[in-house]
Amino acid sequence: MNPVFARPLLATEHTAQDSGAEALAMALAHRCGTPLAIVLPLLSNAEYEEVAPQLAQRAEQAAAAKLQALQAVAQTAGVAVELRARRGPEPYREIVDEARERGSDLIVIRRRGQRGLLANLLVGEMVRNVVAHAPCSVLVTPSAAPMWSQRVLVALDPQATDLSPVSLAAAIAAAC
Repeated sequence: MNPVFARPLLATEHTAQDSGAEALAMALAHRCGTPLAIVLPLLSNAEYEEVAPQLAQRAEQAAAAKLQALQAVAQTAGVAVELRARRGPEPYREIVDEARERGSDLIVIRRRGQRGLLANLLVGEMVRNVVAHAPCSVLVTPSAAPMWSQRVLVALDPQATDLSPVSLAAAIAAAC
């Protein structure tokens, strides 16, 4: 059977808020028998880094440690991964560009980052921008999300004429 998603991409900063997205992406890749691409977006500001290179170096070291930890998690889960850190002034753009370059058919991402009053009410800005600009499907995942085991729910606009999300949900339910 062909997997529903052949080229999934996990976008993570490897924080507590990313745990659900990481677990679900690993489980999905394991279940479908596909390798998992992982991108770690890093906020970058060339002028600031020129003035304070030691801070940029610390950020690079922290990113390397996170990538190493993700490699260990993937190995434990039995999932082949391709890891990459991408630097840029807009983290969402790094995620979208990585998905485009890889030809990803799914991006798995957390629902929101640091909790605050506004973050509790809305999806985070980075996630919203990924959803708005992604070249493929996006699975937005809460921090405690497990791999689904009983049902797949698909929501449609009642005015929608495109029913392809229903077909995709049925394929996911059948395969997973």
